[in-house]
Amino acid sequence: MKFSWNTISQRWLLASLFIVLALAIADRWVDRLYDSIRMQGDRKFYHWDARTLWRFRPFLDVEGNGRRMRTNSMGFRGVEEYELASPHDLRIVTLGDSRAYGMVVDDDFTFSHVLQNQLRSSGIDAEVINTGTPGYTIAQARGKLEQMLVYKPDIALLCVGYNDRRYLILTPPDSEEMFARTALMRNIADALQWSGLLYAAGYELGMRKLRNLQENPPSLEDIPVRVPAAAFRSEMEKLILLCRRQGIRLILMKLAQNPRVIETPDRAAHLYEAGRYREAIDLLERESAQIDVAAAPYSYYVLGKCWKALGREKEAERCFHDHRPIGSLHGEAILRRQDRYLQIIDESGEREGAPVFDAKKAIEQVNERLHHADLRAYLDYFEKEKFTLADESESIPRENGRVVDLDNFYCARFVDECHYDKAGHILIGLGLADAIVGGG
Repeated sequence: MKFSWNTISQRWLLASLFIVLALAIADRWVDRLYDSIRMQGDRKFYHWDARTLWRFRPFLDVEGNGRRMRTNSMGFRGVEEYELASPHDLRIVTLGDSRAYGMVVDDDFTFSHVLQNQLRSSGIDAEVINTGTPGYTIAQARGKLEQMLVYKPDIALLCVGYNDRRYLILTPPDSEEMFARTALMRNIADALQWSGLLYAAGYELGMRKLRNLQENPPSLEDIPVRVPAAAFRSEMEKLILLCRRQGIRLILMKLAQNPRVIETPDRAAHLYEAGRYREAIDLLERESAQIDVAAAPYSYYVLGKCWKALGREKEAERCFHDHRPIGSLHGEAILRRQDRYLQIIDESGEREGAPVFDAKKAIEQVNERLHHADLRAYLDYFEKEKFTLADESESIPRENGRVVDLDNFYCARFVDECHYDKAGHILIGLGLADAIVGGG
Protein backbone atom coordinates (compact mmCIF):
# COMPACT_ATOMS: atom_id res chain seq x y z
CA MET A 1 0.00 0.00 0.00
CA LYS A 2 1.42 3.37 -1.00
CA PHE A 3 2.06 5.80 1.91
CA SER A 4 0.99 9.43 1.44
CA TRP A 5 1.06 12.64 3.50
CA ASN A 6 -2.53 13.61 2.87
CA THR A 7 -4.03 13.25 6.35
CA ILE A 8 -3.68 15.94 9.02
CA SER A 9 -1.93 13.56 11.45
CA GLN A 10 0.60 12.57 8.80
CA ARG A 11 1.34 16.20 8.01
CA TRP A 12 1.79 16.95 11.70
CA LEU A 13 4.20 14.05 11.95
CA LEU A 14 6.20 15.35 8.98
CA ALA A 15 6.30 18.86 10.44
CA SER A 16 7.42 17.49 13.79
CA LEU A 17 10.24 15.55 12.16
CA PHE A 18 11.41 18.69 10.36
CA ILE A 19 11.27 20.69 13.62
CA VAL A 20 13.22 18.05 15.54
CA LEU A 21 15.82 17.87 12.78
CA ALA A 22 16.15 21.67 12.64
CA LEU A 23 16.49 21.88 16.43
CA ALA A 24 19.14 19.17 16.42
CA ILE A 25 21.14 20.99 13.75
CA ALA A 26 20.75 24.32 15.56
CA ASP A 27 21.69 22.75 18.88
CA ARG A 28 24.84 21.25 17.43
CA TRP A 29 25.81 24.54 15.78
CA VAL A 30 25.23 26.57 18.95
CA ASP A 31 27.06 23.97 21.03
CA ARG A 32 30.16 24.43 18.87
CA LEU A 33 29.76 28.20 19.00
CA TYR A 34 29.77 28.22 22.82
CA ASP A 35 32.27 25.39 23.28
CA SER A 36 35.18 27.72 24.10
CA ILE A 37 33.05 29.56 26.67
CA ARG A 38 32.12 26.27 28.33
CA MET A 39 35.81 25.52 28.79
CA GLN A 40 36.62 28.87 30.36
CA GLY A 41 36.24 30.12 33.90
CA ASP A 42 35.00 28.37 36.99
CA ARG A 43 33.11 25.51 35.28
CA LYS A 44 36.44 24.17 34.13
CA PHE A 45 37.80 23.78 37.65
CA TYR A 46 34.92 23.31 40.08
CA HIS A 47 31.88 21.24 41.03
CA TRP A 48 28.99 22.69 43.03
CA ASP A 49 28.88 21.36 46.58
CA ALA A 50 26.04 21.63 49.09
CA ARG A 51 28.42 21.96 52.06
CA THR A 52 31.14 24.21 50.67
CA LEU A 53 29.34 25.74 47.63
CA TRP A 54 32.18 24.72 45.31
CA ARG A 55 35.06 22.25 45.32
CA PHE A 56 37.80 21.26 42.93
CA ARG A 57 37.06 18.74 40.23
CA PRO A 58 39.06 15.51 40.54
CA PHE A 59 41.98 14.66 38.23
CA LEU A 60 42.63 18.22 37.08
CA ASP A 61 45.81 18.70 35.10
CA VAL A 62 45.80 22.18 33.63
CA GLU A 63 47.84 25.34 33.51
CA GLY A 64 46.72 28.06 35.90
CA ASN A 65 48.41 31.30 36.98
CA GLY A 66 51.58 30.24 35.22
CA ARG A 67 51.81 26.94 37.10
CA ARG A 68 50.69 23.38 36.53
CA MET A 69 47.52 22.70 38.49
CA ARG A 70 46.74 19.09 39.45
CA THR A 71 44.27 17.40 41.78
CA ASN A 72 43.86 13.81 42.87
CA SER A 73 40.73 11.64 42.76
CA MET A 74 39.18 13.61 45.64
CA GLY A 75 40.02 17.07 44.32
CA PHE A 76 42.89 17.67 46.77
CA ARG A 77 45.95 19.44 45.45
CA GLY A 78 48.60 17.22 43.90
CA VAL A 79 48.49 13.68 42.59
CA GLU A 80 49.11 11.78 45.84
CA GLU A 81 46.17 9.65 46.96
CA TYR A 82 45.15 9.23 50.61
CA GLU A 83 43.63 6.23 52.34
CA LEU A 84 40.88 6.84 54.89
CA ALA A 85 43.06 5.16 57.51
CA SER A 86 46.45 6.80 57.22
CA PRO A 87 49.52 4.53 57.07
CA HIS A 88 51.52 7.41 58.59
CA ASP A 89 51.94 8.34 62.23
CA LEU A 90 50.68 11.89 61.80
CA ARG A 91 48.04 13.26 59.42
CA ILE A 92 47.67 17.00 58.89
CA VAL A 93 44.98 18.68 56.81
CA THR A 94 45.34 22.20 55.41
CA LEU A 95 42.07 24.13 55.26
CA GLY A 96 41.41 27.47 53.65
CA ASP A 97 41.69 29.66 50.61
CA SER A 98 44.01 30.18 47.63
CA ARG A 99 46.86 31.09 49.97
CA ALA A 100 46.52 27.65 51.56
CA TYR A 101 46.16 26.09 48.12
CA GLY A 102 49.38 27.80 47.02
CA MET A 103 48.43 29.99 44.10
CA VAL A 104 51.33 30.65 41.68
CA VAL A 105 53.63 27.99 43.18
CA ASP A 106 54.11 24.42 41.99
CA ASP A 107 52.80 21.39 43.86
CA ASP A 108 56.15 20.66 45.50
CA PHE A 109 56.55 24.16 46.93
CA THR A 110 53.26 24.87 48.66
CA PHE A 111 53.81 25.40 52.38
CA SER A 112 51.87 22.16 52.94
CA HIS A 113 54.35 20.15 50.88
CA VAL A 114 57.35 21.92 52.41
CA LEU A 115 55.92 21.17 55.87
CA GLN A 116 55.52 17.49 55.02
CA ASN A 117 59.08 17.19 53.72
CA GLN A 118 60.51 19.04 56.72
CA LEU A 119 58.67 16.88 59.25
CA ARG A 120 59.80 13.71 57.52
CA SER A 121 63.40 14.92 57.39
CA SER A 122 63.08 15.54 61.15
CA GLY A 123 62.12 11.92 61.72
CA ILE A 124 58.35 12.47 61.98
CA ASP A 125 56.28 10.16 59.77
CA ALA A 126 53.73 12.74 58.64
CA GLU A 127 51.55 13.45 55.65
CA VAL A 128 49.83 16.74 54.82
CA ILE A 129 46.62 16.83 52.78
CA ASN A 130 46.16 20.20 51.08
CA THR A 131 42.44 20.95 50.68
CA GLY A 132 42.99 24.68 50.15
CA THR A 133 40.54 26.05 47.59
CA PRO A 134 40.56 29.49 45.95
CA GLY A 135 37.85 31.77 47.26
CA TYR A 136 37.12 29.89 50.48
CA THR A 137 35.94 31.67 53.61
CA ILE A 138 35.91 30.34 57.15
CA ALA A 139 32.36 29.02 56.60
CA GLN A 140 33.56 26.96 53.64
CA ALA A 141 36.66 25.81 55.52
CA ARG A 142 34.47 24.54 58.36
CA GLY A 143 32.34 22.65 55.85
CA LYS A 144 35.47 21.15 54.32
CA LEU A 145 36.72 20.04 57.74
CA GLU A 146 33.42 18.28 58.38
CA GLN A 147 33.89 16.42 55.10
CA MET A 148 37.47 15.57 56.05
CA LEU A 149 36.60 13.97 59.38
CA VAL A 150 36.44 10.56 57.67
CA TYR A 151 40.21 10.91 57.15
CA LYS A 152 40.72 11.31 60.92
CA PRO A 153 43.26 14.16 60.85
CA ASP A 154 45.46 14.74 63.89
CA ILE A 155 46.16 18.42 63.10
CA ALA A 156 44.24 21.02 61.11
CA LEU A 157 45.83 24.20 59.73
CA LEU A 158 43.31 26.98 59.21
CA CYS A 159 44.12 29.69 56.67
CA VAL A 160 41.22 32.14 56.20
CA GLY A 161 40.37 35.82 56.60
CA TYR A 162 40.85 37.33 53.14
CA ASN A 163 37.79 36.20 51.19
CA ASP A 164 35.66 36.70 54.30
CA ARG A 165 36.14 40.46 53.85
CA ARG A 166 35.08 40.40 50.21
CA TYR A 167 31.58 40.72 48.82
CA LEU A 168 29.54 38.74 46.30
CA ILE A 169 26.87 40.47 44.22
CA LEU A 170 25.14 37.31 43.01
CA THR A 171 24.58 35.53 46.34
CA PRO A 172 23.84 36.58 49.93
CA PRO A 173 26.45 36.27 52.73
CA ASP A 174 27.95 32.84 53.35
CA SER A 175 25.86 30.36 55.33
CA GLU A 176 25.10 26.64 55.30
CA GLU A 177 21.59 27.35 54.01
CA MET A 178 22.87 29.54 51.17
CA PHE A 179 25.46 26.96 50.14
CA ALA A 180 22.90 24.14 49.98
CA ARG A 181 20.29 26.22 48.15
CA THR A 182 22.69 27.76 45.65
CA ALA A 183 24.48 24.49 44.91
CA LEU A 184 21.14 22.77 44.26
CA MET A 185 19.96 25.49 41.89
CA ARG A 186 23.32 25.61 40.09
CA ASN A 187 23.40 21.85 39.67
CA ILE A 188 19.88 21.90 38.26
CA ALA A 189 20.86 24.71 35.88
CA ASP A 190 23.96 22.80 34.79
CA ALA A 191 21.92 19.64 34.22
CA LEU A 192 19.53 21.55 31.99
CA GLN A 193 22.43 22.81 29.94
CA TRP A 194 23.17 19.45 28.34
CA SER A 195 22.09 21.00 25.04
CA GLY A 196 23.83 23.83 23.28
CA LEU A 197 20.61 25.83 22.98
CA LEU A 198 19.82 25.57 26.68
CA TYR A 199 23.40 26.45 27.62
CA ALA A 200 23.39 29.47 25.30
CA ALA A 201 20.07 30.68 26.73
CA GLY A 202 21.33 30.35 30.31
CA TYR A 203 24.64 32.00 29.48
CA GLU A 204 23.07 34.97 27.71
CA LEU A 205 20.53 35.52 30.50
CA GLY A 206 23.33 35.41 33.06
CA MET A 207 25.47 37.84 31.07
CA ARG A 208 22.52 40.21 30.68
CA LYS A 209 22.05 40.20 34.45
CA LEU A 210 25.77 40.78 35.00
CA ARG A 211 25.91 43.64 32.48
CA ASN A 212 22.97 45.28 34.23
CA LEU A 213 24.79 44.99 37.56
CA GLN A 214 27.94 46.45 36.04
CA GLU A 215 26.08 49.37 34.50
CA ASN A 216 23.98 49.94 37.62
CA PRO A 217 26.12 48.59 40.45
CA PRO A 218 24.60 48.25 43.91
CA SER A 219 25.86 50.65 46.53
CA LEU A 220 28.99 49.53 48.35
CA GLU A 221 27.32 50.72 51.53
CA ASP A 222 24.49 48.23 51.06
CA ILE A 223 26.51 45.20 49.96
CA PRO A 224 27.37 42.90 52.88
CA VAL A 225 30.73 41.14 52.94
CA ARG A 226 30.71 37.38 52.69
CA VAL A 227 31.45 36.83 56.38
CA PRO A 228 31.04 39.90 58.62
CA ALA A 229 33.33 40.15 61.65
CA ALA A 230 30.66 38.91 64.09
CA ALA A 231 29.89 35.90 61.88
CA PHE A 232 33.64 35.25 61.49
CA ARG A 233 33.96 35.04 65.26
CA SER A 234 30.96 32.71 65.47
CA GLU A 235 32.32 30.45 62.74
CA MET A 236 35.69 30.37 64.49
CA GLU A 237 34.04 29.23 67.70
CA LYS A 238 32.16 26.46 65.85
CA LEU A 239 35.32 25.27 64.15
CA ILE A 240 37.33 25.24 67.37
CA LEU A 241 34.55 23.30 69.10
CA LEU A 242 34.43 20.80 66.23
CA CYS A 243 38.18 20.20 66.52
CA ARG A 244 37.99 19.80 70.28
CA ARG A 245 35.23 17.22 70.02
CA GLN A 246 37.12 15.27 67.37
CA GLY A 247 40.46 15.44 69.16
CA ILE A 248 42.05 17.48 66.38
CA ARG A 249 44.81 19.92 67.22
CA LEU A 250 43.93 23.19 65.49
CA ILE A 251 46.57 25.71 64.42
CA LEU A 252 45.20 29.13 63.47
CA MET A 253 47.22 30.86 60.77
CA LYS A 254 47.58 34.62 60.43
CA LEU A 255 48.35 35.39 56.80
CA ALA A 256 48.11 39.14 56.43
CA GLN A 257 47.48 40.93 53.17
CA ASN A 258 50.22 42.71 51.21
CA PRO A 259 50.80 45.89 53.25
CA ARG A 260 51.75 47.85 50.12
CA VAL A 261 48.26 47.25 48.68
CA ILE A 262 46.02 48.18 51.61
CA GLU A 263 48.19 50.56 53.61
CA THR A 264 46.49 53.76 52.41
CA PRO A 265 42.82 52.68 52.65
CA ASP A 266 43.53 51.04 56.01
CA ARG A 267 45.01 54.30 57.34
CA ALA A 268 41.97 56.15 56.00
CA ALA A 269 39.64 53.65 57.68
CA HIS A 270 41.34 54.27 61.03
CA LEU A 271 40.99 58.04 60.52
CA TYR A 272 37.30 57.60 59.70
CA GLU A 273 36.66 55.58 62.85
CA ALA A 274 38.47 58.26 64.85
CA GLY A 275 36.09 60.87 63.44
CA ARG A 276 38.82 62.53 61.37
CA TYR A 277 36.78 62.46 58.17
CA ARG A 278 38.42 65.31 56.29
CA GLU A 279 41.91 63.89 56.93
CA ALA A 280 40.79 60.53 55.57
CA ILE A 281 39.31 62.16 52.46
CA ASP A 282 42.45 64.17 51.83
CA LEU A 283 44.61 61.06 52.22
CA LEU A 284 42.57 58.96 49.80
CA GLU A 285 42.26 61.70 47.21
CA ARG A 286 45.95 62.54 47.43
CA GLU A 287 47.02 58.91 47.05
CA SER A 288 44.26 57.82 44.62
CA ALA A 289 46.64 57.33 41.69
CA GLN A 290 48.84 54.94 43.72
CA ILE A 291 46.05 52.80 45.20
CA ASP A 292 46.14 49.25 43.84
CA VAL A 293 43.13 48.18 41.77
CA ALA A 294 42.49 45.37 44.29
CA ALA A 295 41.92 47.98 47.02
CA ALA A 296 39.97 50.50 44.92
CA PRO A 297 36.44 49.48 46.04
CA TYR A 298 37.64 49.46 49.66
CA SER A 299 38.93 53.01 49.14
CA TYR A 300 35.64 54.11 47.55
CA TYR A 301 33.75 52.59 50.47
CA VAL A 302 35.80 54.44 53.10
CA LEU A 303 35.64 57.65 51.08
CA GLY A 304 31.86 57.35 50.79
CA LYS A 305 31.50 56.77 54.53
CA CYS A 306 33.54 59.91 55.20
CA TRP A 307 31.48 62.07 52.84
CA LYS A 308 28.28 60.72 54.35
CA ALA A 309 29.51 61.51 57.87
CA LEU A 310 30.05 65.09 56.69
CA GLY A 311 26.50 65.26 55.32
CA ARG A 312 27.61 65.26 51.69
CA GLU A 313 25.16 62.64 50.40
CA LYS A 314 25.76 63.32 46.70
CA GLU A 315 29.51 62.78 46.96
CA ALA A 316 28.93 59.73 49.17
CA GLU A 317 26.60 58.06 46.65
CA ARG A 318 29.05 58.71 43.83
CA CYS A 319 31.76 56.88 45.78
CA PHE A 320 29.50 54.01 46.82
CA HIS A 321 28.54 53.37 43.19
CA ASP A 322 31.99 53.89 41.70
CA HIS A 323 32.85 50.23 41.23
CA ARG A 324 32.37 47.67 38.48
CA PRO A 325 31.51 44.14 39.65
CA ILE A 326 32.99 41.30 37.62
CA GLY A 327 30.66 38.54 38.82
CA SER A 328 33.47 36.35 40.16
CA LEU A 329 32.60 33.06 41.81
CA HIS A 330 35.32 33.70 44.41
CA GLY A 331 34.10 37.16 45.35
CA GLU A 332 34.62 40.77 44.47
CA ALA A 333 37.03 43.11 46.26
CA ILE A 334 37.60 43.50 50.00
CA LEU A 335 35.47 46.03 51.88
CA ARG A 336 36.61 45.71 55.48
CA ARG A 337 39.77 46.21 57.53
CA GLN A 338 41.85 43.10 57.96
CA ASP A 339 43.01 43.89 61.51
CA ARG A 340 39.55 43.12 62.92
CA TYR A 341 39.70 39.62 61.49
CA LEU A 342 43.31 39.09 62.57
CA GLN A 343 42.33 40.25 66.04
CA ILE A 344 39.54 37.66 66.16
CA ILE A 345 42.09 34.98 65.25
CA ASP A 346 44.38 36.12 68.07
CA GLU A 347 41.56 36.38 70.62
CA SER A 348 40.13 32.99 69.64
CA GLY A 349 43.52 31.34 69.94
CA GLU A 350 44.17 32.89 73.35
CA ARG A 351 40.73 32.12 74.69
CA GLU A 352 40.59 28.53 73.43
CA GLY A 353 44.25 27.64 73.84
CA ALA A 354 44.78 27.16 70.10
CA PRO A 355 48.24 28.13 68.83
CA VAL A 356 48.35 31.06 66.40
CA PHE A 357 50.97 30.92 63.67
CA ASP A 358 52.06 34.30 62.28
CA ALA A 359 53.26 33.97 58.67
CA LYS A 360 54.98 37.35 58.73
CA LYS A 361 57.20 36.32 61.65
CA ALA A 362 58.04 33.06 59.89
CA ILE A 363 59.06 34.90 56.72
CA GLU A 364 61.18 37.36 58.68
CA GLN A 365 63.19 34.43 60.07
CA VAL A 366 64.80 34.10 56.66
CA ASN A 367 68.37 34.64 57.90
CA GLU A 368 67.99 31.59 60.15
CA ARG A 369 66.80 29.49 57.17
CA LEU A 370 69.41 30.28 54.55
CA HIS A 371 70.85 26.78 54.88
CA HIS A 372 67.77 25.54 52.99
CA ALA A 373 69.02 24.87 49.45
CA ASP A 374 65.73 25.56 47.62
CA LEU A 375 65.22 28.82 49.48
CA ARG A 376 68.75 29.99 48.79
CA ALA A 377 68.50 29.06 45.10
CA TYR A 378 65.23 30.95 44.67
CA LEU A 379 66.57 34.08 46.37
CA ASP A 380 69.64 33.95 44.11
CA TYR A 381 67.34 33.74 41.10
CA PHE A 382 65.07 36.52 42.40
CA GLU A 383 68.00 38.89 42.81
CA LYS A 384 69.70 37.88 39.56
CA GLU A 385 66.55 38.65 37.58
CA LYS A 386 66.09 41.89 39.55
CA PHE A 387 62.42 41.32 40.21
CA THR A 388 60.45 44.23 41.63
CA LEU A 389 57.74 44.12 44.29
CA ALA A 390 54.04 43.84 43.47
CA ASP A 391 53.76 47.64 43.62
CA GLU A 392 56.80 47.87 41.31
CA SER A 393 59.05 49.27 44.02
CA GLU A 394 62.64 48.11 44.40
CA SER A 395 63.63 44.87 46.07
CA ILE A 396 66.64 45.37 48.30
CA PRO A 397 69.24 42.62 47.72
CA ARG A 398 71.03 40.69 50.44
CA GLU A 399 74.40 41.80 51.74
CA ASN A 400 77.00 39.09 52.32
CA GLY A 401 74.24 36.57 51.77
CA ARG A 402 71.97 37.93 54.50
CA VAL A 403 68.74 39.91 54.28
CA VAL A 404 69.30 43.42 55.63
CA ASP A 405 65.80 44.92 55.28
CA LEU A 406 63.19 42.50 56.64
CA ASP A 407 60.21 44.75 55.88
CA ASN A 408 61.25 45.04 52.26
CA PHE A 409 61.92 41.29 52.10
CA TYR A 410 58.48 40.53 53.52
CA CYS A 411 56.74 42.76 50.97
CA ALA A 412 58.77 41.13 48.21
CA ARG A 413 57.18 37.78 49.02
CA PHE A 414 53.81 38.93 47.66
CA VAL A 415 53.14 38.40 43.97
CA ASP A 416 49.91 40.41 44.20
CA GLU A 417 47.56 41.69 46.91
CA CYS A 418 47.65 38.52 49.03
CA HIS A 419 49.52 35.53 47.54
CA TYR A 420 53.03 34.49 48.55
CA ASP A 421 55.84 33.50 46.20
CA LYS A 422 57.97 30.37 46.40
CA ALA A 423 60.27 31.78 49.09
CA GLY A 424 57.27 32.80 51.19
CA HIS A 425 55.82 29.28 51.04
CA ILE A 426 59.15 27.68 51.90
CA LEU A 427 59.60 29.89 54.95
CA ILE A 428 56.01 29.36 56.11
CA GLY A 429 56.36 25.59 55.70
CA LEU A 430 59.60 25.54 57.70
CA GLY A 431 58.07 27.71 60.40
CA LEU A 432 55.04 25.44 60.67
CA ALA A 433 57.30 22.42 61.08
CA ASP A 434 59.05 24.09 64.00
CA ALA A 435 55.71 25.04 65.56
CA ILE A 436 54.38 21.49 65.28
CA VAL A 437 57.55 19.85 66.56
CA GLY A 438 57.90 22.40 69.36
CA GLY A 439 54.26 21.98 70.32
CA GLY A 440 54.56 18.24 70.61
